[in-house]
Amino acid sequence: LRLGFGRTEYNCHYDYNDNVLVALHGAREAVLWPPSEGPRLYLHPDSHASARQSRVNFAAPDFDAFPLAADAKAVWARLQPSEALLIPALWLHHIRTRPAAPTASDTTDEDRGPALPYSLALNFFLIQATRVQMERARTLTPWNAQPLLQLGALTFNASEFHAAASHYRA
Repeated sequence: LRLGFGRTEYNCHYDYNDNVLVALHGAREAVLWPPSEGPRLYLHPDSHASARQSRVNFAAPDFDAFPLAADAKAVWARLQPSEALLIPALWLHHIRTRPAAPTASDTTDEDRGPALPYSLALNFFLIQATRVQMERARTLTPWNAQPLLQLGALTFNASEFHAAASHYRA
């Protein structure tokens, strides 16, 4: 269960398990890169404390410092409440939350103050990938794999995503 107040960015990373992300309240924007794009995303080495994470800050990417990241091919999806996204094991992903305004049931309490905009999502982690699946996943690209349960995903590169998504920022 992931609860957030305000806008939240989850660093670009990968998981060893298939992951189903379900938006419950507020929107989620997800960017997914196949494992084959890992070298373009400047992953920390396995021995680093931030192993499995990209060194690129996709909230404010520095494409001068990380030029290959600008051309990394990815897919993008925007999840509304009750929509789900399958994130395959080893696929890199960056998630942005877009909180919704409080609902009528989120009443103002004099002792606690007004209700804040929030986002709520569930993550279901499925069976861990086997070594064979991990090796196969390294060869996948957005064009020969179907990671999304949601229809209407777009293929783009990271610099296009940053430009398109900047209008969501307050």
